[in-house]
Amino acid sequence: MVRQIAALDNHTDRVWDIEQHASLPLVACASADKSASVFRVPRSLTEPWTLVETLADTHKRSVRAVAWKKKEAVLATASFDASVGIWQPEGGEEGRAWECLATLEGHENEVKDVVWSCSGRYIATCSRDRSVWVWEVFSEEESDLEFDCVAVLQEHTQDVKRLAFSPTEEDLLISASYDDTIRVWREDTDGEWSCAATLTSHKSTVWGVDFEPQTEPAYAPRFVSCSDDRTVQVWIRDNPLGAMPSSFRTDPCHETWSVQCVLPEAHTRPVYSVAWGPKGIASAGGDGLICIYKEDAPGVWSIAHRIPQAHEEYEINVVAWGQVNGQTVLYSGGDDAKVRVWLIE
Repeated sequence: MVRQIAALDNHTDRVWDIEQHASLPLVACASADKSASVFRVPRSLTEPWTLVETLADTHKRSVRAVAWKKKEAVLATASFDASVGIWQPEGGEEGRAWECLATLEGHENEVKDVVWSCSGRYIATCSRDRSVWVWEVFSEEESDLEFDCVAVLQEHTQDVKRLAFSPTEEDLLISASYDDTIRVWREDTDGEWSCAATLTSHKSTVWGVDFEPQTEPAYAPRFVSCSDDRTVQVWIRDNPLGAMPSSFRTDPCHETWSVQCVLPEAHTRPVYSVAWGPKGIASAGGDGLICIYKEDAPGVWSIAHRIPQAHEEYEINVVAWGQVNGQTVLYSGGDDAKVRVWLIE
């Protein structure tokens, strides 16, 4: 059963992105109203989500994406003003006002996404300028984070829409693009980043990608993608060498990935967002439908839940998984400027 348990309406324009922190009771939202918001996740389903901070007056255009550093209250915001903001409570102390610690600049056009690597060593950004940038965090002082661009990856031929770092492999990054492809990026033994694979199964813009949640490196990791072609596809790494440390591989920057399955057809318009979580894969898009798929056997999926018109007549831009006191919830954000929270039972 699925039921809506909350609606967060802090924003005045469409909600582009949502992410709950992996270990802290915080959830962040990005909006076209040029701001991001941080909410405190309640301790139980009977309590409300409370607004902690509205991060405004820094970005000059839409905030397109938000991303949490895994073990700290550090938030990255990506904006159409071509910059990325790095935010933290003053002094790193809970309850203090949030401040912008750093601004990452270099992209020529709108920044579409930002993601942290699993340990927080790297942060990656992508843009309408067709590039993916990888930045290294080389100062671990909580109040004095510094970033050094270590790679500018320019093999996509159109806008780069979304990024995802592996949850267990520091040097595994994927990107989704308007050029209809997904690219897999790896860091080699010399510290150079390059394209390890180009995946071409989708027939139109690839809007979203997300890795399967894992706590240990997998022999055959998987991720999910969604597209303007209205399909949701699950990918798996074929060559076992990919699971080895790069120093042990004969060709450290070549991998083979294939489509393990195309999920059952559900959407009638482009699929803008996918999220892989503890209750399966969630998808949403231009038709206003949220679909949740469950895996019945390895590589065999079925539709577990459908939520039509989840944001009434509005398109849905993002879905993201979260937890409230051990119970699984799904967040959705749409053109109605609302964040809706769904309990998945």
